[in-house]
Amino acid sequence: MHNANKDIYAKWTHATNVVNIVVTNGAEQTTQNVSMIVGRELEELSNLLATYKDTKTGYTLTGWSYKDLSTSEVKSITEETTFDYDDEFEVIANYEANVYTISFNLTYDTDDVIAPITVSFNGVIDNLPEPTREDYEFVGWYSNDQRMENGSVYTSPDNLSLEAKWEIIGGADTPDESPGSKASEAFKSPWLYVGIGIIVLVIIGSILLALKLKKSKAIIDSEAKTND
Repeated sequence: MHNANKDIYAKWTHATNVVNIVVTNGAEQTTQNVSMIVGRELEELSNLLATYKDTKTGYTLTGWSYKDLSTSEVKSITEETTFDYDDEFEVIANYEANVYTISFNLTYDTDDVIAPITVSFNGVIDNLPEPTREDYEFVGWYSNDQRMENGSVYTSPDNLSLEAKWEIIGGADTPDESPGSKASEAFKSPWLYVGIGIIVLVIIGSILLALKLKKSKAIIDSEAKTND
């Protein structure tokens, strides 16, 4: 009971609605129901960035769009976007391909430096350099045993270092200039084996001569005893 006029005030709270969030990861598509506050759609979606930012290899989640299922029209979501929750729509995650750096190793002692290049994930490589080297033919750029060529699709979710492979002009394999490889090259020389053969023959001849001398001495000693 009140004995005077009263002002009565309404109190309000933000309405929440549930929408479908569609996240595309390669060939897979994930749908998640998310509750969002009317008028705060972008803020609610921004909270999902941490959840989905690393779910697509080689890509970064950059923002959101929504698709009106009645018209199939796709629009970007901005701070001014307010959904009409009477309509049917899906929210779509937008990804941007990461950019990676490809560096180059000429694999021999030189002051020449090749500037690195950049390429987007799943992008086509079309600007690999063509180095030159005196007395050598450039074979190609390799990562381990895999050759990288112009026209290749870049599918490594990381920076990459490529090594040059060379062949001596005339068809010989490229020698490695490390001390160990120089020793290996020495074993490929036919003169090494000729020298080894001569040494072996000298050793065998020395052994046979020593045996012959020993036998001759034994005969002489035996004859000396017989004469006595």
